[in-house]
Amino acid sequence: MKYLQLIAVASLLFIFSSSLFSQTVNNGFTQSQIDSVRNSVTGLSGPGKPVVGNGVGGWRSGSAGVMYSGSYPETGWTTMPPDKTSGSVIKNGLLPPIKPLMELHLRDAVICVGGDGNYYLTGSSGNNIWAWAEGVEIWKSSDLKTWSYLGLVWSIEKDGIWEKEWQNLHGKPARALWAPELHYVKGNYFIVLSMPPTGISILKSTTGKPEGPYIHATTITDKPFVRGIDPTLFQDDDGSVYFTWSGANKIAKMKNDMSDIAEPFRNIVLQNPDHDSLHHSVKCMKRGSNDLGHEGAILFKANGKYYLGAADEYEGRYSSCVAMADNIYGPYTGRHESVPCAGGGNFFKDRKGNWWATFFGNDDQSPWREKPGIVKIDFAKDGKIIVAKDQELSQRPQPDKIIENNGLKGNLNVHDPVMIKQGDTYYIFSTGMAVKTSKDRINWTNAGSVFGRDSIKFNWWKEDIKEKIGLWAPDIHYSNGKYYLYYSVSAWMNFNSSIGLVTNTTLDKNNPAYKWVDEGQVISFKNGGSGVNVIDPNVFIDKDGKNTWPMVLTKQVCVW
Repeated sequence: MKYLQLIAVASLLFIFSSSLFSQTVNNGFTQSQIDSVRNSVTGLSGPGKPVVGNGVGGWRSGSAGVMYSGSYPETGWTTMPPDKTSGSVIKNGLLPPIKPLMELHLRDAVICVGGDGNYYLTGSSGNNIWAWAEGVEIWKSSDLKTWSYLGLVWSIEKDGIWEKEWQNLHGKPARALWAPELHYVKGNYFIVLSMPPTGISILKSTTGKPEGPYIHATTITDKPFVRGIDPTLFQDDDGSVYFTWSGANKIAKMKNDMSDIAEPFRNIVLQNPDHDSLHHSVKCMKRGSNDLGHEGAILFKANGKYYLGAADEYEGRYSSCVAMADNIYGPYTGRHESVPCAGGGNFFKDRKGNWWATFFGNDDQSPWREKPGIVKIDFAKDGKIIVAKDQELSQRPQPDKIIENNGLKGNLNVHDPVMIKQGDTYYIFSTGMAVKTSKDRINWTNAGSVFGRDSIKFNWWKEDIKEKIGLWAPDIHYSNGKYYLYYSVSAWMNFNSSIGLVTNTTLDKNNPAYKWVDEGQVISFKNGGSGVNVIDPNVFIDKDGKNTWPMVLTKQVCVW
């Protein structure tokens, strides 16, 4: 009888454990939890659709879901607010007007020049890369203008090995695939990809064609090649191929058959690092701001110089910050923001010898988010990357037509404008500290911004307001031989704000005396969500002309 009872108990334990095992799979998540993620969004981006208008808007995806603004909304997406794609990087003159290649949900866009002379586009695809993806998709073009869809060239479910495992990403089940890149090296096509939060794989085409099929190129196939994200490859002039990833702080040469590294990883030295906290993400600041960036590794060669970089948060923009060296292992120097808002992509040279940066938009200053685009670049005399003036492929229509009822022409995008005249020139200052000029108040042109591309950043800004800031609604006043420019320094979505003041003796940038001088903080309030808010300054002079009174907008008008 005791034996029968033991057998019964053992059977129950077996049934219970089998049931538990069948319900809990893939890092502790149940199949129903995984199915819920699968059913929430599609894992493919598909062929793409025509761009409507200038292509503003786009997607903003994340663990909380997907937001969208545009002509092709889908069920389950919430509306993305306009401030998520303000386009201030264009309004402030840091980028010329650009438009996406197509209406396609694609992050981390990269373009490869193939062995057949065609261009191949890939990136993080699917409707939410924080949830799951089918695999790697590729698009093809012969002219960088018209793109055809080659489809899914590598499937996680069919072709993956360790990649099939569902992971715990931000407390939710995910089978995310980030930042795949297609490279034509060693006479064949290779794909590098990352599966967060685990690691990286290197794949090779078995046919020598970009559409594959693909298998693992490395000897190790049952676990990641290395841990991390955002891998990239670079082939040097002698045919050697190098690998780096994440923040590009290590580089190694690959074996000729690409099966493994041929040498230990070498640490990269960045000389004269940029320690301005406004040029780094919080992650980098915690490490002393000695990094190129924190993700989105880049490695290429142009004009005999090696360029190594990574994406970082540069004055609120998600940009690739790049440094230069004469040797691939460094030391690297001259860290700088390359193309504003173009982090997470790559640089490539087209068949005509022109250089381009890919662009997908990942911050509030971008004109669009999570759509592929390209920006033509040049190289300054010191080797630094600059945005080319000629943007024949990426330029969107300029607002050069007469606008109905007011007759104004030129670059007219502006918010919170104020106008003043010096000599024969009218100047408009606006939110973002953008400047426009005109001789006749009809034809207007962009004149950059008050603080320029390398923005004069004042210590009191970051000491006064810890959150991400915006510069709003300036007002300008001329008195006693000086121009007084008051402006708002404000955190978004709360009431932490201040009024700042800069002065200049001239508004003409060609005048040697032109220089904006920081006069510091004028007034400040910090309530973090309620009470007063000091924004939108204005100045008036009383009737006897003796006293000048600044005013700001709070819950009531405040004069001091």
